[in-house]
This record gives sequence, C-alpha cells and structure tokens, in this order.
Amino acid sequence: MATAVGGIPEQVSSWPQEKSDKANGILIGPDDATGLVDALNHLLNDSSLLRELGLNARRRAQVELDFTTQVDRYLSYYLELTKDWKTSHVR
Repeated sequence: MATAVGGIPEQVSSWPQEKSDKANGILIGPDDATGLVDALNHLLNDSSLLRELGLNARRRAQVELDFTTQVDRYLSYYLELTKDWKTSHVR
C-alpha cells in the first residue's frame, strides 16, 4: 500500500484497477485517510488478496530490481547520456 504521489504509481500496479493476478499493491490518493482505512480493512479481511499482492510484488522485485538488470539499465542510461553529450560537444 502506498500513496499515489511522485513516481510511486509507476512502481505499484494498483488493485482493484488491475486484476489481483497482476496487481502488486494498493494506491491511495494523497490525503485520503478514509481510503487508507478502507484498503487496510479490506486487506485484513481478505488474506488471499493480501498474499497474492505480496507474491506479485516479490516477483516484480526479483525481475525489475535484480542487480544485473539494474546495472544494465544504468549502463544503457550512461551510454545514452554520453552519446548525446558527444554529439553536442565534439566538433
């Protein structure tokens, strides 16, 4: 569960907007105390949904946050930055 601000919505596939087999959490609107209480109560009363969201989050973390994947993404990003820099600075 997280607040839908900044880059968080890019990381959390929110239930119920996503089916439970794809969702990895629940997004709550900023300053939505009622939504937070409702989501917490729902998860406390639906252990199978809680477990499924947790397993989906774990799977996503294993794929997206794997060390090799992160290194590859950083290297790709740095190569892109240096390519753009070389294009604009080398004559």
